[in-house]
Amino acid sequence: MKVQVLALLLLALPAILIPGIASAQDAPGQQWAPLPGHSLYSIMNGEALPETLSGEGYTHTADVVSTDALSWPDGRSAFTTLVMIVAFTGSFEPIGTEYYRCIDWMDADFRANGFECWNLIEPK
Repeated sequence: MKVQVLALLLLALPAILIPGIASAQDAPGQQWAPLPGHSLYSIMNGEALPETLSGEGYTHTADVVSTDALSWPDGRSAFTTLVMIVAFTGSFEPIGTEYYRCIDWMDADFRANGFECWNLIEPK
């Protein structure tokens, strides 16, 4: 019985410790929408920006706001990265800011074996 409880706890631990996995929701009024198919790389390149903030004549800056890591005793790990993208017009006037959060998972040999990203939804 104790082994079963411990196994269930270990399976639930990533959802408890890594922000956003369980519900993709943080503080009251702060929600994260999943971005299927987008990686940290595509987000940093501005590929996830909404059409109103991207396109010909627009540019952007991508800044890593924070990072965090979590590792398991068997060597697996997860990295959480918070990114801020600021979009600019051709004359470098800021027109919008987007926030993204990505989690990248690594196996015990430090090979990437999954990722998931979210976009912050502004409260209305």
